Amino acid sequence: MKKINRRTLLLVVGLILVTGVAMGITGHEPSGATIDMVGNANGTLAVNAHLVQHKVLLNSDGLATLALTLRAPENDLAGNAPSPGVDLVVVLDRSGSMNGRKIDDARRAVQRLIEALSPKDRLGIVTYSNAPQTLSDLLPMTDNHRRELSAMIARVHPGGGTNLGGGLEAGLALFAARPMEDHHRKLLLISDGLANHGVTDPHALGRMAAAGLSKDWVVSSVGVGNDFNEHLMTTLADYGGGTYTYMEDPAAFAAVFQQEYRHAAATAASGMAVSVPLNNGIQLIDAGGYPIETRDGRASFNPGGLRFGQTRTLYLTFKIPTKTPGDVVIKDLQIGFRSSEGRVTTTLAETFAVACVENPDDVMASIRKDSWAAKVIQEDFGRLKAAVADALREGDEQQALQHIETYRQEKAAVNQVVASPQVSENLQKDVEALGGVVRDTFAGRPEAVMSKQKKNAKTLQYESYRDRRDKK
Repeated sequence: MKKINRRTLLLVVGLILVTGVAMGITGHEPSGATIDMVGNANGTLAVNAHLVQHKVLLNSDGLATLALTLRAPENDLAGNAPSPGVDLVVVLDRSGSMNGRKIDDARRAVQRLIEALSPKDRLGIVTYSNAPQTLSDLLPMTDNHRRELSAMIARVHPGGGTNLGGGLEAGLALFAARPMEDHHRKLLLISDGLANHGVTDPHALGRMAAAGLSKDWVVSSVGVGNDFNEHLMTTLADYGGGTYTYMEDPAAFAAVFQQEYRHAAATAASGMAVSVPLNNGIQLIDAGGYPIETRDGRASFNPGGLRFGQTRTLYLTFKIPTKTPGDVVIKDLQIGFRSSEGRVTTTLAETFAVACVENPDDVMASIRKDSWAAKVIQEDFGRLKAAVADALREGDEQQALQHIETYRQEKAAVNQVVASPQVSENLQKDVEALGGVVRDTFAGRPEAVMSKQKKNAKTLQYESYRDRRDKK
């Protein structure tokens, strides 16, 4: 490890604590706590959790990060166990802005989806403009139903406004009207514009999407083009336990529909919920971007689900009291989810002690190199892209560039101590490329700049979403 003098050390520690960087100087990963959460014929769901930094400085902001890795088994079936069917509801925007290629590509994509579903799957279709229209209930994919649904979707024509909330409500009602029959359930909502009829508040719409989580109803969202509200579509997916997709080119409709269907069919665990008690003044202030709810002394969030063979890592940022020296323990981390055998809830036996200390050298010695590097690239750089996206949306080039320069200086100072080649590459290539995107966005004629602001803001926000929530 490279040497660093005390004055520089204090500066680096200050940067760490001010910006919430959770670091690791040791070159190996901690063992963490690994437990089998489900033991059945289909394999086990495993959890690994470890602190990225286990000491904070006295009278500092006291930010420390826990890396939480969730891993599903590779195999989806064992023996002769039948695979469950999928109940899929497509909620399609047919407002006036969908006219032309968008609605044509959407109709073709639904037609292909109808052809791809298996006989044990069921499909329902809702469209919406000023008001929702239910084209079909959940129907099993018999030959007759395929023909009926194909004819219905061919007659969809755009016109009117965007009552997104009405479409969401009508789609969820299809699930409520039919027994689940052990099927995986997913609602896929598509929009190319702003919600301007009915319920329009993003958080109110998010709560509507969340209503089905306890019943294992998943809501995913797709934003089409560059005129929709990406924060609304992200909120719907976060609250609904699903995935948000940004689709600039409507030609990708078919691929997105097929992917959502495949992912639903490959579900190993759904409706995941993570909670932790907030003892001794601990606060959970971030969980990979997911909304956090605090109730009855516990903080909780819902990171959606896992497909068979999938691994996801989320970074949980805690604020630790730092007025007095000593240890503060994070414990009783609880994880719940639904598997093929029903609802399962498990509490990790491992405890995670964060020491509040007076010596900055001790803080630096507690950091873990590989864990910090992974966290910087996934979480911190993801946050940077979200901040830059907001600045682009607001038309503030200088603010975007300032976000980038602040990130560069902070990470470079820390990396003088940690010496991570991954972070060095991030600073030399990724950060430089991000600056180039900002400068290009604001170059050219005003109408071209406005178009690039919309496109690049949505692209960066989507990349941030995928990175921070580890949506691979």
